[in-house]
Amino acid sequence: MIVETSLAQTIENFEEKLFYRRPLTTAAKRELCYWLETRLGKSGSYNGMFAPTAKDFQEGIVLFSGDRVSSRAAIGHILGEEACRLLLIFSPDIRETIPLYKSAVREMLLLLRKGDTRRRASGFYCCGTCTCALWRHLLAGGFDNQKMRLYDGIKILKKSRDGKGGWKRFPYYYTLMTFLDFDRNMIREELEYGLPRLERLQKRKAQNIYQERRIDLIERLLERK
Repeated sequence: MIVETSLAQTIENFEEKLFYRRPLTTAAKRELCYWLETRLGKSGSYNGMFAPTAKDFQEGIVLFSGDRVSSRAAIGHILGEEACRLLLIFSPDIRETIPLYKSAVREMLLLLRKGDTRRRASGFYCCGTCTCALWRHLLAGGFDNQKMRLYDGIKILKKSRDGKGGWKRFPYYYTLMTFLDFDRNMIREELEYGLPRLERLQKRKAQNIYQERRIDLIERLLERK
């Protein structure tokens, strides 16, 4: 499960288990926790979170949804958010995750709060891809003011519609991945807006692992319409 040369591949290995609802042993979760501790705040980490490896930076990364990321800052931020999300998901079984998690998000939380106002906890960060990573972390219970941030984010997403069933600035499939964890009522309008495109894409035949995941993802979302 752990790939010493790649934080991205390690996260993908665990995400695959979660996505397909396959069991994960407590030992595997604990091993991830211990390995992430060795990446905490190291060179290349984004605001003190978990550092990608040299390979991640050199080759760029492909997210579980198949969306590619090449920006160094985005790689550090997104992988940091995704790693923190896994710690929260596994925390009921592995108590060691909590102090590690708190250390990882300390600086990032302060940065998020700088963008907040008295009336608004911001749900958008940097770009669409980084924002989706933030949402996935928030949906797992991360940071603070989760509902306010997510409602704010969905408002921005709605304003970003491209008229073709997708959203400007937001990577299509990674955005759909976030929808799986949202309360249906929060994303109902966006699902209805994107329904014709989802129904067309569902009919495509998968040619690779990413297309297989995408079709599975679309089928799950259509079940929620």
